[in-house]
Amino acid sequence: VSALGYPPATPIESQGFRGYEQRTPTGLRYGVLAKLGAASRSTLAITVFASRDGQDPVPAARALLERALTDGYDRRLATHAAWWKSFWATSSVTMPDGRLQRHYDLVKYFYGAASRVGAPPMPLQGVWTADNGKLPPWKGDYHNDLNTQMSYAAYQTAGLFDSGRAFLRFMSERLPEFRRFARAFYAVDGAVVPGVMAEDGRATAGWAQYALSPTNGAWIAQLFVRHWRYTRDAVFLETEAYPFCREVATALAALLVEGADGRLRLPLSSSPEIFDNSMRAWLPPMSNYDLALVRGAFRDLAELEAARGRTGEADRWTRLASRLPDDVIDPATGSLMFAAGLPYDASHRHFSHALAIHPLGQIPGDGPVARATLDVIRAKGTDQWVGYSFSWFAAMLARAGRGDEALDMLQKYERSFTLRNGFHVNGEQTRLGLSNFHYRPFTLEGNFLAMEAVHEMLLQSHGGVIRLFPAVPAQWKNAAFERLRAEGGFEVTAERRDGRVVSWQIRATVAGTLRLADPSTGRIVEHVLGAGQSVTARTRSSISGWVKSTASVRTCTPNARASRATSSSSVAAGEVRQSMACWLSAADRNSASTPEALEEIAKYPKKPGWFQ
Repeated sequence: VSALGYPPATPIESQGFRGYEQRTPTGLRYGVLAKLGAASRSTLAITVFASRDGQDPVPAARALLERALTDGYDRRLATHAAWWKSFWATSSVTMPDGRLQRHYDLVKYFYGAASRVGAPPMPLQGVWTADNGKLPPWKGDYHNDLNTQMSYAAYQTAGLFDSGRAFLRFMSERLPEFRRFARAFYAVDGAVVPGVMAEDGRATAGWAQYALSPTNGAWIAQLFVRHWRYTRDAVFLETEAYPFCREVATALAALLVEGADGRLRLPLSSSPEIFDNSMRAWLPPMSNYDLALVRGAFRDLAELEAARGRTGEADRWTRLASRLPDDVIDPATGSLMFAAGLPYDASHRHFSHALAIHPLGQIPGDGPVARATLDVIRAKGTDQWVGYSFSWFAAMLARAGRGDEALDMLQKYERSFTLRNGFHVNGEQTRLGLSNFHYRPFTLEGNFLAMEAVHEMLLQSHGGVIRLFPAVPAQWKNAAFERLRAEGGFEVTAERRDGRVVSWQIRATVAGTLRLADPSTGRIVEHVLGAGQSVTARTRSSISGWVKSTASVRTCTPNARASRATSSSSVAAGEVRQSMACWLSAADRNSASTPEALEEIAKYPKKPGWFQ
């Protein structure tokens, strides 16, 4: 820390306490303190402390150590173990690739270890920053032009909402600083999030084209919206998601300038990190990166306004989004460009031009533009890629349903761009010719993008439709997951065996309409579920024809006979487990497919209470 001009740390040694306290020129105080137990000299209590613990953090640290020693090791261990048991029980995935399975589990651990409400969220290296006598890579700060956003891209599907809230609450608390930055630097109302940011939310030094870009905050805002889509938490919507997204969209709207064609554009544009820190990095307005983020900010805010019942405001933001220009498409390839006149014509590490495909989902992954864009990226090679490029591209390919290619990229990432301890590094470590970069700076976003890629292979729900195993590689004949989360507040468990989806269960954590792509046909079926209700299916090909015509599950009054027996009903592709008996409505009974369905069901052994 001497490189930052900090004074030497002050030793602490009194009343059995030992440690160090570090003070900084900005007034921050932090350190480490330890004490041996009086009854058992084999028990050592250790804590770290900082100014946020109080005006004088050392007494607070001493009190914390005394309480720990009074509680004793066994009691503290029991609390610790119970927390981790609950954490690991949140969800799980099972895949046949042992190396990727271990990496996935490790990255999930990173969320539990480094991102909890009440502590700062993960910067570039999380809690594992090592300075080695100099500043950590990129100062160990918060980079908001990919790194923070991608580090928090995988928690939603894993259901690790507390880990995500650590980051979202942190950003919400810094809204006053983001408002100040918008007024001081851009002279607009609303909020602008610096692309390179210190812990207090202030802008720090970086390449100006990205460090000061006003659109990075829209990518942060997208995480707020995504959290709400997965949880449907009405309180979070009102107190955090809506205020943050409104402030970001307000600033972006104020910065737009109307052109001769009547379209709205930013006066300056860039696209991380094309042309690095050169003057060429200022691109013709608007880059596809800026366009996707501004469009997303307006559309997302319209969605939140509609959810709050403010249809007039929702329409206003929708109209504003419609006045933005169209995506910039390369006429030669049909693929997304960086900006007008600037195609993706050489290998590059940051796929900022393709943000509309992943993670924003504005362009369908299986459509012609996405297909052409991914083909061009792959054709230009990987020599200028870094570690996160491989795991991000794996997620993109999975979003497009290209599972075999996604697995190839994910395996290359895991084998060549992770250290023995599992951390992602930017440079290739195996010298197999995958990249021209061979250095070792460590950052976390590559790890979490790998986790996100696995999720995209196993479960997708963007656009309001749940897809089971949408991009599973051909060699993954067997795979499964338990309690992964989907947009709409759904919890999903499914199993694939011998290359077929053999069972699934979807539980609604909030009331809503489940829209599911039938695993065998792709046809969209709908089920209206109340909070806590679930739909479960085990594939039986003999009744699959009826399954395809089933549109909803209707819950009726409790049936005592069913409750005493199995509390189950058999509809759709097998068994729909509910806490009450269900039966077909008159409309269902009169449908053309129902007689055939009942005839098929009659062939199976009867269970009490299945049907009335």
